[in-house]
Amino acid sequence: MAVIKTGAIFKSLTFDGIDSRTYGVYITGEAVFNAPTRRVNMIQIPGRNGLFAQDEGSFDNLTVTYPAGLFGVTEADFASAIASFRNALCSRIGYKRLTDEYNANEYRMAVYKEGLEVTPATLKAGEFTISFECKPQRWLTSGETKTTITNGGTLTNPTLFASSPLIEVVGYGTIGMTSGGVTQSIDVKHMNTGDLTLGSSLTDIYRPSEAISSVQAIDTSMLNTGNAINVASALMTYSLTPNIGTTVEAVSITSSTGNANAYISGRSFNFDFGELNFVKGTSATKTHSATLNYKVNGSSLTKSVTITLTFNGTSSLTVTATTAPTNMGFRVALGAPTGYSTKQNQGTTYIDCENGLCWQDVSGNLASANAYVDLPAELPRLAANASTGFTIPNTITSLKVTPRWWQI
Repeated sequence: MAVIKTGAIFKSLTFDGIDSRTYGVYITGEAVFNAPTRRVNMIQIPGRNGLFAQDEGSFDNLTVTYPAGLFGVTEADFASAIASFRNALCSRIGYKRLTDEYNANEYRMAVYKEGLEVTPATLKAGEFTISFECKPQRWLTSGETKTTITNGGTLTNPTLFASSPLIEVVGYGTIGMTSGGVTQSIDVKHMNTGDLTLGSSLTDIYRPSEAISSVQAIDTSMLNTGNAINVASALMTYSLTPNIGTTVEAVSITSSTGNANAYISGRSFNFDFGELNFVKGTSATKTHSATLNYKVNGSSLTKSVTITLTFNGTSSLTVTATTAPTNMGFRVALGAPTGYSTKQNQGTTYIDCENGLCWQDVSGNLASANAYVDLPAELPRLAANASTGFTIPNTITSLKVTPRWWQI
């Protein structure tokens, strides 16, 4: 069959990879791209002039029709070529990408559902129309560009319509998006892979002016590189125990990190530090410093305390405490029977802000990830004709946004 070459007059269209030129079909005029109907309910309100316009903020589908023709074939070839073209179009199910050379920078999502009625006008050509049921948007090809965003970065919407981006995340944490004066958060969590238990370790020392160390073995067999070990406040206690016969009357604490609690427990008083985070494969040392104010037998005393935890990156956690006051010992308790929930980052997480669907690519296999992504009630949008700013935690190593710009 003849194959049409495009030029100033003859143009082609492509539907889900079907190029009309392959079948000798061309379009002779620009497609009819009328604006879609906006969904507005006109409501009559008694006692008020005119009608109230209730705008739904959306548009209806529309039909896009192309004048088309088949060029330079015999009558017998004509029937064969049209049959091949018709079968190719009708074999596609659901919405597919539709482009034409008259609007090279745009595309539509279309369904081909019309019959193809063709009347051979002569032995040389047949004229007909090709109609598609289309979503109202004209998507811009520029909106398909995937942009890497860093913390504090922005993305500017060049259109007059808010868009629903596709977001790709490697890592975990809370992403902040500020667009049109509104800030929304997307929380990407790890997938659970099991629980890690640290065996309990309790060391009591009643000798003043000495530091202590406690090496805690850690089972890391369930952890992959990049997983966090969380040391929670309930798992680390520093106790000062006065001599027998003394009475603890009051205790308070001021922490350098603002997350320590102090309380009286019988003849002792204790303080618990807040959460510390360590990552397998990375050795790290983290420190809590605090000033402990307490009252014993009517005397007000102050103790400066430092607790240092050192993780070797693989299998041990070392706890070092500063000296205790004269005639007072201290103990450090580290570990608990449960509570060390391990998390595994499962590759890239994809977040579709058009429909709220989330999925992850785990070694080439796609799996639903909606249980591991917290989205706001109103899905995030890139505001019209405005810049959107992003805040990204350092636990997210890559953030890419496909903005999907569109217009009418």
